[in-house]
Amino acid sequence: MSTATLGNLHALILAAGAARRYGAPKALAKLGDRRLLDLAIARAQALVDGRYTVILGAHAATIIAAIDLAPRHVVTHESWTLGLAESLKHGLRSLPADADAALVMLVDQPAITDDDLHNLAVAWLVDPTKPAAAEYAGDIGAPCILPRPLFGAAMQLTGDRGAKALLRAVDGLTRVPMDSAAYDVDTPDDLARLARTLT
Repeated sequence: MSTATLGNLHALILAAGAARRYGAPKALAKLGDRRLLDLAIARAQALVDGRYTVILGAHAATIIAAIDLAPRHVVTHESWTLGLAESLKHGLRSLPADADAALVMLVDQPAITDDDLHNLAVAWLVDPTKPAAAEYAGDIGAPCILPRPLFGAAMQLTGDRGAKALLRAVDGLTRVPMDSAAYDVDTPDDLARLARTLT
């Protein structure tokens, strides 16, 4: 699928959390020989080319020092302690004025593939005025695509209520089965189990 068919879809990679349970910046954790943030960026680039932004908060200086990130691709915010919603809102504020929609990704879902994001985008394009979200483990969540008409509602989210809370309340949501999205990394043991699953 050519990126030209996606209009002005822009990816937001949320990587601002403290990762207390992991004990280190999850963005720098490695699955095989690749860091989780590198994996997420590669997935975003495969779909939207250079139209992506990484949202950093805790450990921002450490992550920026370790990964070669162009300033135009990074937003750092100090209010990450207020929860996931703040990271999402900072990401939405950072979007260019001509962005039609945001692909919201989490840095700690490294099992997601290029094909998964492709399928999500194809499903969204059937009606790009409506959101599309991954469906897994009996629920919906990231990655998801929020069209611009939903940005205002997203800006009202607070605490750790991310896009999932908004998506649950939306009529016409497109659900895209994505079992890989269920593998989120909260601890080193989670990452080790995922590595064994993928080998």
